[in-house]
Amino acid sequence: LLACEVCHKWKESLHTLTRMKRYNIPLDNVMVSLTLRACEHDKTGWLHGLNIFYSFTKKNTNTLWCPSERVIYSTALKICGNAGFFNRAKKILQKRYDVINGPPDERDYSQLISSSEKNKNGIVACMWMNEMKILNVLPSVFSYNAAISACGKSLMPKKAIELYYELKASKHISPTIVSYGSVITACERSNLWRNALQFFNVMQYEENILPN
Repeated sequence: LLACEVCHKWKESLHTLTRMKRYNIPLDNVMVSLTLRACEHDKTGWLHGLNIFYSFTKKNTNTLWCPSERVIYSTALKICGNAGFFNRAKKILQKRYDVINGPPDERDYSQLISSSEKNKNGIVACMWMNEMKILNVLPSVFSYNAAISACGKSLMPKKAIELYYELKASKHISPTIVSYGSVITACERSNLWRNALQFFNVMQYEENILPN
């Protein structure tokens, strides 16, 4: 299973699990986690990985079941983030809270927002930012930077600028050079050169951040 995970061979990984069940070899958290990570790297394996997650975390009379750890939920969340499965990710967060008393935290949402940024999906990134506010989870500067970048890649400059001002108004975190790079890039992608120049000047003369 480790070799399959390293080589991103999710089909071989699922085949190995099938053989283990056939010979009544109990599954444990490490084996399932390796299988999920193998599925995570290939979009054709995402749904198969989630099916493994659901079957493994469903407590029943199956002797192969054992309590699942946080890492398994985190990997399943990463698959949902890569696939853009917003509702499934919400249900997994709730399921983890119910089963292992693991409430959602900033790391979970930052991971999901980062996945949205990689998928150039600003709408979903903003949905996760709103979800954090609803649950009173404080976003980190990483969360903001990824959301701003996602909006820029989705040609949503107004939302990117709005998120920047939210970050700037925060009492516990401040914009970094990455924040300014993200919002300037968002403006550049939508031909808002005046806004880009404004942020560039603020970065240098108000925040004393040297441009790279």
